[in-house]
Amino acid sequence: MDIKKSLTLQDLALILDILNVASTRNAFRIEEYSAVGTIFQKLSAIIQASNAQQQAADQTSEETKND
Repeated sequence: MDIKKSLTLQDLALILDILNVASTRNAFRIEEYSAVGTIFQKLSAIIQASNAQQQAADQTSEETKND
């Protein structure tokens, strides 16, 4: 069975949602929140950077198309 071993941006966004839900339901001990917050910030930064790159690529593509 060939299973693709990659995470998409949608997967990362889903992980952020899961972390949010779990934290609102007190699924983590107080000493774990630092680690949870760190990974949440890292995943958020990856998603934001990727979205910015995609917007820039879309804008460049649109400008090229209009020329």
